[in-house]
Amino acid sequence: MELSQKRINIVIAVILFMAAFFVFFQLDRGDVITDEGAIAFRGLGYMDYLATPFQRTPYESLCSPSPKGVPPGCLNPPGWLKLSFHDHPPLLFGIERILFSLIGDSLFVLRLPHAIFGLASIFILYLIGSSLHSQKMGLLAASIAALNSYMIWTARIGLQEAAAIFFILLSLYLLIKACAKPKLFLAWGIAFGLGLLTKFTVLIVLPISLFYILFAGRKLYKEKFLYFGLLIAFIFFLPVIIYNYNLYQISGHFDLQFSAIFNQDTPEWQTRGQIVGSLAERINIFFPNLWKLYSPIFFMASIGAYLYVGWQLIYKKVFEQNNQIELWPFVATNFMILFVIYIAPTVRFLAMLVPFFILLIAYGAVQLLKIERVRKISIVILIAFILYEGYFMLQTNHVNEPIESPWVYSIIKYENYPYGYNALEVEVKKLLDNEKPAVTLELPKHLTFIKQFRDKDVRKISGNPESAKLIVYDSQINAVAANWIFERRYYYDGWPIIPSLDYVTLKEKNQLDTLRNLGITDFYYIASTEATYTIDNGNPPATVAEFNNEVKNSGIEPETIISNFKGEAVFEIYHFTDLF
Repeated sequence: MELSQKRINIVIAVILFMAAFFVFFQLDRGDVITDEGAIAFRGLGYMDYLATPFQRTPYESLCSPSPKGVPPGCLNPPGWLKLSFHDHPPLLFGIERILFSLIGDSLFVLRLPHAIFGLASIFILYLIGSSLHSQKMGLLAASIAALNSYMIWTARIGLQEAAAIFFILLSLYLLIKACAKPKLFLAWGIAFGLGLLTKFTVLIVLPISLFYILFAGRKLYKEKFLYFGLLIAFIFFLPVIIYNYNLYQISGHFDLQFSAIFNQDTPEWQTRGQIVGSLAERINIFFPNLWKLYSPIFFMASIGAYLYVGWQLIYKKVFEQNNQIELWPFVATNFMILFVIYIAPTVRFLAMLVPFFILLIAYGAVQLLKIERVRKISIVILIAFILYEGYFMLQTNHVNEPIESPWVYSIIKYENYPYGYNALEVEVKKLLDNEKPAVTLELPKHLTFIKQFRDKDVRKISGNPESAKLIVYDSQINAVAANWIFERRYYYDGWPIIPSLDYVTLKEKNQLDTLRNLGITDFYYIASTEATYTIDNGNPPATVAEFNNEVKNSGIEPETIISNFKGEAVFEIYHFTDLF
């Protein structure tokens, strides 16, 4: 029975409302322990700096010490530096800059644009399915996506994948429509161009699009609007091209991503995005990673749908004009599989495959529902599949302590998990954000450019009363979390905040007077505990742990104890009137 357009609108509205609930419910629940912290840290002031010695940015290169002091390009950096970033294109950083300046730099705002992109992707899956085959396929694709653990997870974390997936799907939907109405190639070019400004992996849209035209009609290769669309995408991408041209002039190589592609020498980058392992190794981990990261049933449904649609394509001789376009998701999925294997079948990149598998599953399900003798069992299996996916999604994204079984949740949940850092952020906010620093630490010469970002007062603290506090945090805690919680306040606000490794070094050299002479009136030490999540802490030397224990065994009680959801103490805040 065909649904009326009014009922279809109601159904898709219910699907999107349900998806919105799953995306936005406790959106700030998980801690910032992945690259979302580094992205947001830079987006806060639109500042290309990573706060690490292992990946020096062009700003630091321009501020490198010279015999005559600070180079003039340090305090007055050239305008092309604003056109992109050394490791990623600029669009998401710009979006976060705008939202942070309008609403504030909360964790909810950090993840807000990604949540919106994630929801929009679910709607576009409906549009693609409806355009390729039928409203049933579109509604089924949206329903599966709204309950898929990976789609919801991608929308609930501040990484670039939600936006990349959105622009890939939007570009491909506009491509489908443009094949019937060529003027829409202009809109396709805009979407493709914006996608390239979001993440370079969106480049996969180009080969998929050109190959799709083979299905839709080769005469479209002669369509002028197709080339106008390509020109528009190129114009959108020009800022990145100009940035790379100028970067090459001063460094002899392109940005991090393109220098890796062209295998350029980058001595100032000790870490750089590289292809993971050999081709054979990447192929070997592809299916195991799919099994570990997808729900087991979704994995089996994806493989089954892929084989079923491929079988139809090859053996049922449906490679006819009337069926070419609706079977195109199979071809697009193959492009995506090859692309993901090439760049690395890891957590984030495998997310890009999910919407394509969803389209295959929806198409395969619609085909099976047409077969009278298996329709009833197909309906039962489909309902069971959707319910299972919803349960798996909830366990992955919303339940703190699921049953220990790979059939119940995906390990991607630990990329966005409440270890207790958000509770620490709340306490640090109380401690610092209603005041402004009365004293600051002198910036190293290669970081002199930071002053221009401090002068902008991006966190709007200039009207607060002054306070002479020094914050020392345990270097054993998670480095990415420290970047978001502490370093954004040090670099943007000027608060005297240092890791305990630096403090211990000063103490061992009897140089604590350099801090004492600043006029510090309150000294705070933030300690970790045995229950603290510390992965990616950089493996600090033993002296750091020794200092942490020294403070705890001093007989002084912590002023504040911060616990995780299990009730375990994960941070302790000690308050002294003098340096310890």
